Amino acid sequence: MTGLPVSLSTSMMIRKLADKAGWPLTSSLLAMLLIAATGVATAQQSSAVATARQLLQRAVHLEEALGDPEAAIATYELVIAAPDADVPLTAVARYRMALLLTAIGRVEEARALHLRIVEDYGANPAVAEVVVLSRAALGTDARYASGRTTVTRKLWEGDAGYAFGALSPDGRFISYVDWASGNLAIHDFDRGVEQFVTDLTPSLEHDAWSSSVVSPEGDRIAYTWYSPETGFQIRTVRLDGRENRTLLSGWTRPRHVELASWSLDGRDLLAIVYVDESTHELALIDTRNGTIHTVAGLGATAPEVARLSPNGRWIAYHQVNDDGTHDVLLTATNGSMTTKLVDHPANDLLPIWTADGQHVLFVSDRTGSLAAWIVEVSLQGQPVGEAQLLKPDFGRSIPMGFTNDGALIYAQQVSLNDIYTAALSPDERTLGARIPIGGRLVGVNRLPRISPDSARMVYVSEPGLLPGDLGPKVLTIRDMSTGKEHTLSPKLRRVLPPRWQADGQLIAEAVDKDNQWGIYSIDPDSSESTMLASWDGARCGCGVSPAISDDGARLAYFRPRDDDTGDLVVRHLDSQAELTLLEGIARRDVIDMLFSPDGERLATAIRPRRPGRLEGWRLQFLDVATGRRDDVGSLGTEADAIKLSGWTADGGGLVFVRAEADRHSLGWVSSDGQNLAWLILDLPRDLRDVVLHPRYDRLVFTAGEYRAEVWLLENPLAAISPR
Repeated sequence: MTGLPVSLSTSMMIRKLADKAGWPLTSSLLAMLLIAATGVATAQQSSAVATARQLLQRAVHLEEALGDPEAAIATYELVIAAPDADVPLTAVARYRMALLLTAIGRVEEARALHLRIVEDYGANPAVAEVVVLSRAALGTDARYASGRTTVTRKLWEGDAGYAFGALSPDGRFISYVDWASGNLAIHDFDRGVEQFVTDLTPSLEHDAWSSSVVSPEGDRIAYTWYSPETGFQIRTVRLDGRENRTLLSGWTRPRHVELASWSLDGRDLLAIVYVDESTHELALIDTRNGTIHTVAGLGATAPEVARLSPNGRWIAYHQVNDDGTHDVLLTATNGSMTTKLVDHPANDLLPIWTADGQHVLFVSDRTGSLAAWIVEVSLQGQPVGEAQLLKPDFGRSIPMGFTNDGALIYAQQVSLNDIYTAALSPDERTLGARIPIGGRLVGVNRLPRISPDSARMVYVSEPGLLPGDLGPKVLTIRDMSTGKEHTLSPKLRRVLPPRWQADGQLIAEAVDKDNQWGIYSIDPDSSESTMLASWDGARCGCGVSPAISDDGARLAYFRPRDDDTGDLVVRHLDSQAELTLLEGIARRDVIDMLFSPDGERLATAIRPRRPGRLEGWRLQFLDVATGRRDDVGSLGTEADAIKLSGWTADGGGLVFVRAEADRHSLGWVSSDGQNLAWLILDLPRDLRDVVLHPRYDRLVFTAGEYRAEVWLLENPLAAISPR
């Protein structure tokens, strides 16, 4: 191709698009878009690396003077990647490259570049002229049919738990619980800073939950607070930490409460109430006097998201059907009716209201990937017409809310977690390179357990598209020599992560279809299950993996009571005789337990609690015949958790992990609890679920970070057609 046609086509397109956009092609704009290269390399240009501006001049010269489009495109790409390229230079390089791609027939690539310009620079006044011209180049593209653009920009990247906090109505900040300190905190998007709202240290003397919502005015936060002594409280506090008052106290009925929404008139808080494993409710809490009004019962499943409509008449949420799919429902706040707003064979979930209350946005996988859809809602709670596609590339995201000015803010999971093994050095002081041993699916595997003969591994996988904990949890058995896998499918409604028994069977806490909790033995080949122990009266399980002795004679498990406490029990499976080792301990204050190889001692990771005081995590060795306790002593009040990794080959000691906010450490303690040694003081912080391999020469673990990004989508309704 000669230089003249390309030069003419580029210049003519610039003028034509400027006319089409109604933007005056001023001399300054023309100079910016038609930067002329001198064609002469100065001493500075010929030395070292060219600057972004020099590269842009070369690209224009290659395009306009020499007529070499491929070389010009390559040079424009160098401009965009240059470390000293500012926004105007980058925008001009992208724009000129888009025009050049159009001139040589690469229309789709050109269109993608124009879209990128509009999305990345739509809110930047420094390059407003270029954005207008790119919009003109896009013409009647459906995304801009309303005359407004839908511009996406990232607000924040951080820990996944923080990113899924509660959004302020103006979109300025989110509130969350900082688990390192136990305090309520906010992250300010504009300033990019965190600040504590409460000062409740030392954190381990309290049990704060991650549930909070922001008031309609954005000046107060309501949050849940829990302690075994008082039950649940609902508190409110101003952003500066003042006026921290208790709205509701002594709510002992539920085992968990999640605040979901604050009504626009400020009168009501919407809460998702977890009564027990088979009973969940939607409730309204009056902010004036703390009274509770139950709106609807939800059965055995609770929604991840529930939102009050701006007019206060409806609650939008999703339910899980018997086949595992999700549908979006509306329930009247007076309890008079429940209707299905979105009825489709696909998964439809995570509904939120637009700021004006006229639409509900939800997430669906009906196109084969996760996308954001929107449906208009009548005053009677009925859908108006069909749902419309709003954002096709929504990824593993959870919509957080619409701001008062109509922008959509959502949190997207970007983390990958998988299973690895790493060898211990001969002196057990260092850890070798990580070797992945996860399954067929990458980045969604965790909680590995290797069988005693090292032949198989059981792990939890979270396949599918759904974000958070919304997708299915699959138990997979993998043959470690062949890599062949199969899914464990016991006839139980829910199975918590299992452990291996010495005879090659699995043991797990589970609940059956009649909501009977118990400890089950599960065959890893046939998935057939046998109940070993059960309990009546308790409303839920405990989440602590049971332990069984190597000879299969003794079973240790946490038997919950109805008041969120329970007993640590050892049962002789032949005689069914039981010995209670610990009584009346809080369910969340025991994490782990393991029998010694001879079955005579039970190692436990426990957090003793005294009236008004919660102590640090401890390791205790319990004699299963007499109940005698050997206390290793406090391992520090700053430890987030103590996890038991496994007994050594000779049974003379126990390997464990102490998890802290800034450091994880691998430790060893003798079986009598008298000797303690730290093997690896700085274990990588992203290691979790660490177990000692049955060959005792390596660790097996989950690794990866739980990360999320918070994004803002401006003018999202510009993408839908008016009715």
